[in-house]
Formats: sequence, C-alpha cells, structure tokens
Amino acid sequence: MINRATDETHNLDFRKQGDTFSIKAEGWDKESMIFSIQSTQIASFLSELEDSQIKFRQGTTLEEIESSENPVLMWVKFKEEY
Repeated sequence: MINRATDETHNLDFRKQGDTFSIKAEGWDKESMIFSIQSTQIASFLSELEDSQIKFRQGTTLEEIESSENPVLMWVKFKEEY
C-alpha cells in the first residue's frame, strides 16, 4: 500500500499457517479500506486478531457469515503510527 500523502509504502501480510488468505482490496469508503474474503476463511482470519480489533455489523453473527456462499466484505481502518 502507498500512503499518497507521504509516499511511504507498507506491505500487508495475508499469510496464514501453510497458506494464504484469499483477500482482495475492493476500494476505499471514507477512512476505511474495503476488502473481500471468502466466507470459509473468515473464522481463521478473525482468530489472528484481538477481540478489540473486530466489530460486526449490528445483527450479524460469525455463524451467519460462515454459512453464506458469498464473499465477506470487511471495512478495515488503519491506525496512524506516531
């Protein structure tokens, strides 16, 4: 990723043990980047995050997401480093 304001580049690591996540950047929505991931990979992806880093849309559950055949959309907000 390139921070156009500062020209800094950052690499995102989507590897998991022995494989990689099928994550695709879809675009920006205000201050968040939208990514899609296969619903079969979402539980594994979320297990690598802390609970404080995860927020579901109201009324949505992980079980509901996993049971869908559609890709999952994730809004990712990047923290500024100081």
